[in-house]
Amino acid sequence: MNLSEIFCGNSMKNADMDMIISPSFVLDRINDAIYLVNQELELVYINNKACRMLGYTHHEMTQLRLSDVDHELKDRDVSMLWWKLSMQPNGIRFTSQHRDRAGNLIPVEISSSHYAVHRPEHILCVVRDIRDIKQQTLRRLEQEQQFRSLVENTPELIARFDLNMRCVYVNASVLDLLGCDLRQAEGWKLTDCIPWHEAGMGLFKLVTSTLPSGKSSEGELALEIGGTQKVVHVRCVAEFDLLGQIKSILTIGRDITQFRETERQLRESHRQLRMLARTQNARGELERKHIAREVHDELGQHLTSLRVGLSLMNMQLAKNERGAAHKNAGTNADAGVSMNAEAHTAMQAGNHAGIDAGGRIGANGGTRGAGGHTGGRDPVDDIYAGQMANLMALVDSTIHVVRDISTRLRPNVLNMGLIPALEWLRDEFIRHNQCGCVLIAPDENDVRLDEESSTTVFRVVQESLTNVTRHAMATKVTLIVQLNQKTLQILIRDNGRGFRPERIAKNAFGLLGIRERVAMLNGAVTIDSAPGKGTLIRLTLPIG
Repeated sequence: MNLSEIFCGNSMKNADMDMIISPSFVLDRINDAIYLVNQELELVYINNKACRMLGYTHHEMTQLRLSDVDHELKDRDVSMLWWKLSMQPNGIRFTSQHRDRAGNLIPVEISSSHYAVHRPEHILCVVRDIRDIKQQTLRRLEQEQQFRSLVENTPELIARFDLNMRCVYVNASVLDLLGCDLRQAEGWKLTDCIPWHEAGMGLFKLVTSTLPSGKSSEGELALEIGGTQKVVHVRCVAEFDLLGQIKSILTIGRDITQFRETERQLRESHRQLRMLARTQNARGELERKHIAREVHDELGQHLTSLRVGLSLMNMQLAKNERGAAHKNAGTNADAGVSMNAEAHTAMQAGNHAGIDAGGRIGANGGTRGAGGHTGGRDPVDDIYAGQMANLMALVDSTIHVVRDISTRLRPNVLNMGLIPALEWLRDEFIRHNQCGCVLIAPDENDVRLDEESSTTVFRVVQESLTNVTRHAMATKVTLIVQLNQKTLQILIRDNGRGFRPERIAKNAFGLLGIRERVAMLNGAVTIDSAPGKGTLIRLTLPIG
């Protein structure tokens, strides 16, 4: 039965057809199911959507009562509905479940109201299938539950404040940290409940700084809870409504007390290691200085004395040779002494060379004169002279090696100041390499450093120049010394092949040593380089 049949039947024989057909036409095009229920609780009209939703034909539907479709509504409930509608002319909305032809339950929302064009009155039920809404609601509730479970069980500290600085939510971690329960936390007002000490003011500033701009803010708060010092990192973010207006401030905190303590211990460990390295380095420099002095003064002096002695011996040997030669040259041939037969035979057998009247030998060997003295230069003397020359050359070479060792241990020029030491280092670099080196520095009297700082700068520049020699393939190096009231800055620039600083190998102990040496004096080292762009090492040391 349609609306035309309802209102044009025996009960409404005089109704205007145009007025009756119009509602039917409209209701069939509504996307919600429409029921008309008479006072006998029968379904006297259903629209197309209702038939599709429940799986019945129009005829089958008109044979049913409302309680047949909705098993939760009994006849007495529908009767009660008539009475309630008489008390509430704006209608009643409630949820229920309808059963379709296949027996499936469909969650629905029913909006009921009086429908009376002519007598008798009917109940108009607008029934909305809320299965999708129900599923969305369930999914939303499930997601909300998951989110709540995540928030409640996270170790992070989470709290929400409204625009009046009133706490509207805190998670379990906050309650555990503060030692209170949810009932005590509800309604906290930041301006009233947070003590006016450093931590309270810090949190208040973070929250209030987020309110005007909506930009997040973060900081660390130090507070004492139960006699224990805590450090909390807090981040405040603004929450917006659909209109883009700030509605609340969400604060997310993390207890970083253990992290900060570990960090402090690590810094202390690094400080102790640097102090140890500084002490060991100072001892090493002192030991090198001592060894260099011993090598230069003691060993060098002994070698010099040895060379002087060898020189004197060589001079004495030459003097003796000249005296013997002069004495033998004065022998007179007329006053020659008869040579005995035994000596004459030995000389003939051993030398096979003619002997003149003066007792001189030929080229085949030495001889003795009539009195047994050496004639000319004795071969033994030649041997002594050769060995003497070799010893003197060895002593000279050893002295040179000793000087090199002493210089490498600690150049004496360091005792003259930093600038003369750098000038010497520049000259040595140029002497040993096919590479130019320029030093730009202030007057040496303007640069006054203690011995430890001077040695550190010298060693850093020395190591940097060594790296240039080994790796840079540079043709020019520039050393620049810059001095101001508080810092000394050394720039070491080369035009070599360069490298990527982020790819420095972990076992690059040269650069690591440079950094550590400078760090011991509270200085800093930066390295700027790129492939094909050369390298710039910047050393900065505090002075004064």
